[in-house]
Amino acid sequence: MPGPRHGIVQLGIGQALGPYSRRPGDADRPGGWWISQEVDMLLAGMGCRPDLLGWQRDQHPRLPAPDARGVVTDVPEWICEVLSPSTAGLDMGAKRSGYHRAGVLWYWLADPIHRTLTVLRRTEPDYLIVLVASVGERVRAEPFGAVEIDVGELFDFGDETA
Repeated sequence: MPGPRHGIVQLGIGQALGPYSRRPGDADRPGGWWISQEVDMLLAGMGCRPDLLGWQRDQHPRLPAPDARGVVTDVPEWICEVLSPSTAGLDMGAKRSGYHRAGVLWYWLADPIHRTLTVLRRTEPDYLIVLVASVGERVRAEPFGAVEIDVGELFDFGDETA
């Protein structure tokens, strides 16, 4: 089960991307995405429940919905997993491979222990690391480059190492 730090990071990323989770707007509220969390999915034959995910509205005019089995099969353009000691190997291994096979264009890994955000972009034959950022950095991370993210705010656990 995820702990409080996992939840804080997941919520922080969701809040940072809030300006995208609506219809297209302006520079401060670019919109254009359906952003969600904890969706039961079947992607490239792999059952999964990403921590955060997003579909571009121009590719998915309607919010993807579960099928009769209760799973969503519409491939999101973006997925983010928050690493934990018990799931990091799966998130960086089998899930990464499955998401790539499914066609997920961007894959983020948020690491609460090392307080890093890693952004991967889909290429052939694998993902390419395009950004690794840590506390103290402000970044514009693909595919959400219109909004600057303070990486430290994603990992604010109320201790002096934040």
